Amino acid sequence: MTKADTPRTENEWRNVARSLNRVLRPTARVDLCGVTYTLRSEARPNGSDRDYYVLSQLARGKRCVFDIGANVGLTSLVMGKSGLDADGRIFAFEASEAACHLIRDNVALNGLATVITVVNALIAERSGMAIDFYGDAASGSASIIPGYLAHHEPLRKATLAIDDFSRDAGCTPDLIKIDVEGAELRVLAGLTATLREARPLVFMELHSWGDLTVVDTARTLLEQLAPFGYQVIYLRTKEIISDPAVLAGRGRCHVLACPQESEFIADLATLDTQGL
Repeated sequence: MTKADTPRTENEWRNVARSLNRVLRPTARVDLCGVTYTLRSEARPNGSDRDYYVLSQLARGKRCVFDIGANVGLTSLVMGKSGLDADGRIFAFEASEAACHLIRDNVALNGLATVITVVNALIAERSGMAIDFYGDAASGSASIIPGYLAHHEPLRKATLAIDDFSRDAGCTPDLIKIDVEGAELRVLAGLTATLREARPLVFMELHSWGDLTVVDTARTLLEQLAPFGYQVIYLRTKEIISDPAVLAGRGRCHVLACPQESEFIADLATLDTQGL
């Protein structure tokens, strides 16, 4: 072996070691929404989050779903097994590289590699910015909000706007899920063309942080969506929000932004939102 061959050989062995590590890492069997999944042990949840079942209902029959803030991929898995359109696709957007590796492993373990595509990107209002991203290794509570859930050490990351991704990738979502730990309004500001042209349903988890309350966030949300002919539904009560004060006292809550002309509004009564 020549000296020139040494770096390549070392890299090959390193890749083999990484592959073996992935194979040998323990897995766990977990039931979510009546389906059993195989997950990397570090991705195993403490229980089934209250929004999983709602997302599984919303994703049925959809052709293209954007899962923004995918964490370790559990919501993407649940939506992927929900009964998408025959050619349905899910794009799982996550800013943490560590979490993206877990999503990719979890997707492969559950036979969804042709359905779910992992996108390692920090979603914001405009592409190409460099902003701080705060979180732990697995991105369980990561955010662009400094100090959110006691995370203070940032990584500098480049941003991507959903309008740019949708245009460049040639995909049009009919459902978008946003759970980005306090940065949901910035994500929404980067998908205005998508709202105007594609008219997707948008499921959002709204958060309080610092002096900003869920009521404050909802008030700005209504202002942002007003030019696009969207109504915002408080999923706990299934009522259209006209006064954000109905959300007072909530630390976080789930809402659905729905185009005024959407047939889904008539079907809202059939949506099981128990527990939200």
